[in-house]
Amino acid sequence: MDISSELVYSLLPRFMTTLGASMVNIGIIEGFAETQQSNKTGLGLPSV
Repeated sequence: MDISSELVYSLLPRFMTTLGASMVNIGIIEGFAETQQSNKTGLGLPSV
């Protein structure tokens, strides 16, 4: 990852809370994203 994507990734939870998302919703979304990423790497698919 480059520096800009790292910055966006670190600010995303704060942005989502300003839109009204709760911390539980953010945790569910991040957990789903990590699960999808691990499924891709486990299958040998290229990560995007």
